[in-house]
Amino acid sequence: MFRILVVVLLLLGFPVFGQWSGCIDPGNPGAPVTQGTPTTVCVVLGPDRDWSLGGSYLRYNFKPIADEYSRYSIPNSYRDIQQLNIFGGSNVTVHTSSQKGLSFLKLYHDVSNNRFFPYLTAIIDVKNGKVRGIAWDDGCAFCTKRRCVENTKTFQGTEAKVRGPTRACYFTKPQCDAIHASGGTECDITVYVVWTGTDSTGKVMESSHMRFSAFPPNRVRQQATEALPTLPSLPSLPDIPGFT
Repeated sequence: MFRILVVVLLLLGFPVFGQWSGCIDPGNPGAPVTQGTPTTVCVVLGPDRDWSLGGSYLRYNFKPIADEYSRYSIPNSYRDIQQLNIFGGSNVTVHTSSQKGLSFLKLYHDVSNNRFFPYLTAIIDVKNGKVRGIAWDDGCAFCTKRRCVENTKTFQGTEAKVRGPTRACYFTKPQCDAIHASGGTECDITVYVVWTGTDSTGKVMESSHMRFSAFPPNRVRQQATEALPTLPSLPSLPDIPGFT
């Protein structure tokens, strides 16, 4: 049985762009990825534009256990991003990093279409304890094809033309407004993390088999709900049939 880890939010603020030092534990910056030990992962919220031009962003750090299927949620992110207008009306993107590995950008809020993409799965690729890169899983497991659209961007603000999954399911703003008004959290940003490759001792990482796209559609809801009874403090997972 796999475990889902919910971690506490750590807000680091609005740093200004400069030379990127990676996503590391300041107390142990050279630590390799070792199965069963905490590994620093960063979730970064930013604008949908050319990042080389500089700007502000929000970075959140957490330490999932390497090779455990983990979940990181940002409480009240749907409400706060809209009320504070953090990025001046720009689309809001999410990307992840660990060590020197980076993912592409994923749209969280598509302003022009009033769509929200709150559920993302990052697949961290490791070789002998060193993060080589981070890919996004197929985000279409929760919805029909007509509700699954492109939402992957480059750091130049253009649509990513890459091999592998680049689409995800969306909620509309009226749906998210109704969910938020009823006390639901389905539209808050949630990032799942899984691992692939080998750790610092050469052990094969196995948690990538637990990502949602690895299951047929009729198993996705069962996979999600079976994980929750042993962790009663967790919020409910998204109402999958709500995607139509």
